[in-house]
Amino acid sequence: MADFMQFVFSGLTTGAIYALAALGFSLIYNASGVINFAQGDFLMLGAMVAAALLGASVPYGLAMVGGVVATVVVGLLLYRLAIKPAGEASVVSLIIITIGASIFIQGVVQIVLGKNQQILPSFSGDTSLRILGAYVLPQSLWVLGTAAVLVGAIFAFFRWTMVGKAMLAVAANKLAAQAVGIPSSRILQLSFGLSALLGALAGVVAAPITTTVYDIGLLLGMKGFVAATLGGLGNGLGAVVGGLIVGHGVGAIVLSLNLYASPAGRALRGLHGSEVAARMMGVDVARFKVRVFVASAVFAAVSGSLSAHYLGFISPSLAAFSHSVELATMVVLGGMASTFGAVLGAALLTALPQLLGGLHGYEMVFFGLLLMLTMIFLPRGLVPSIALKLARRR
Repeated sequence: MADFMQFVFSGLTTGAIYALAALGFSLIYNASGVINFAQGDFLMLGAMVAAALLGASVPYGLAMVGGVVATVVVGLLLYRLAIKPAGEASVVSLIIITIGASIFIQGVVQIVLGKNQQILPSFSGDTSLRILGAYVLPQSLWVLGTAAVLVGAIFAFFRWTMVGKAMLAVAANKLAAQAVGIPSSRILQLSFGLSALLGALAGVVAAPITTTVYDIGLLLGMKGFVAATLGGLGNGLGAVVGGLIVGHGVGAIVLSLNLYASPAGRALRGLHGSEVAARMMGVDVARFKVRVFVASAVFAAVSGSLSAHYLGFISPSLAAFSHSVELATMVVLGGMASTFGAVLGAALLTALPQLLGGLHGYEMVFFGLLLMLTMIFLPRGLVPSIALKLARRR
């Protein structure tokens, strides 16, 4: 139970950071239809500037404020000097501009503030708190509290303020908003400023946990983008839910289920059943096999990045052959070709050794015996075998 709660709190903390990044994406997308790939750099910039000011003996509170203000100024300048001059350029061109801005910001930070990793002191010390059996850093509570306050503030801003409603009007129909006197250019500039504010606050609060370096914005931005897309671009609540999903690693499950139900997923299931029959039905077998390997590599890459982020380091020894065997065992135990089976198999294979840890040296015997008996009596794996038995009873 303690390990589960540790996983929950860790996922909530990470998910809150991604949710704030995703909110920034949604804010700008709502107002302009542009996906701002410099959003992750706003998180990095706020923390890096704050760390630099702190190193220059500026008081902690003023350093935090300085980092946030500097980032907001950069967000406003991004609109003024890059987005606005592009005029009526296509959305794709504007996206490329934000990618260029991201690279530019990283380059300037690298030159001015250095390449070294920076860390900010925790707001309330580093003594862990014990909550429901899990050890939680006080800074994690600051992250969660900040995320909750900012999400509530954004909701209130759009719901009850004239400026927020004007921003929604520009997002719905820019020409109509201009016709009724809404200054769309000023609204768009405000959206970039607010997006930078969200990013800077998230970066400053998260830096004591994650540390910060000039190129960390790419990682945070991509995960924020995934969270925003998963929850629905332009949907504030969806961005928050998407961030929490990505933080807990559930995004891969959702994507797998979507793939399973898609036409491509049905083609893959047909290919699994009979390659010859699938080819006769017009399925391009070679192309779908390549797609499967690519999708598998993407899931593995995301898993590796999350694992490295959680552990704090990465080593080739973590991907040894024995680990591949362990992963294959998880899939077979839960049920081949079953998304929930893979999840269940991973949970059981992770939890069982710990649950059997009190058997005083016999845990490996019981663990191996349990695996063998499961596969003897449930040869399809847990989920497919149980589903088949339930279907026969109906």
